[in-house]
Amino acid sequence: MLLHPDTLLELAHDRQRELIADAKRYSRFRRARRSAASDDRNAAAPRGRPVANLEPCGPRVAAPAR
Repeated sequence: MLLHPDTLLELAHDRQRELIADAKRYSRFRRARRSAASDDRNAAAPRGRPVANLEPCGPRVAAPAR
């Protein structure tokens, strides 16, 4: 079966547009998931529980020798 060159070109362009649309859709989903995950991490911690695993760094005073 032989296809006309214009038909083949149109099929190739259609496929390329489909792939680009899929990539954009995947990118939007990934961005939404990443945004939702960062919202969860930035949510206020329950009272009395730290927000992060590490204590905040600040100026420290040397403890006296015992």
